[in-house]
Amino acid sequence: MKKLKYQIHEIKDEVVSADLTSKLSALRNLVADEMERAEKYKKMLVASNDQVATYTANESIQNHFVCLAVINSIFTDVSSMIEQVEHHYNNAMEELKRASSDVNSLATKSDNA
Repeated sequence: MKKLKYQIHEIKDEVVSADLTSKLSALRNLVADEMERAEKYKKMLVASNDQVATYTANESIQNHFVCLAVINSIFTDVSSMIEQVEHHYNNAMEELKRASSDVNSLATKSDNA
């Protein structure tokens, strides 16, 4: 029973300790900063009437927007996954406690018989 508890605990720790939400947040911030810089650059290009460069900057902004949307979606999925892992971990620990107490209860009954 102890080995099973340990293995279940390790699974949970592997998921939680990977710290995926922090990594995704850092990536999201990086892309958002790049997008902001591209917006400023685009405004400068529009002011200088450089249409080709403005088009290229706009394409870059759109690509950043798509990346940001995908990162946000992954972030939401990972956050939900971590919550589910923690929920299932707690349920598994409760089931193991119940199973352990059932085994102890059966052992006590057979000792008394």
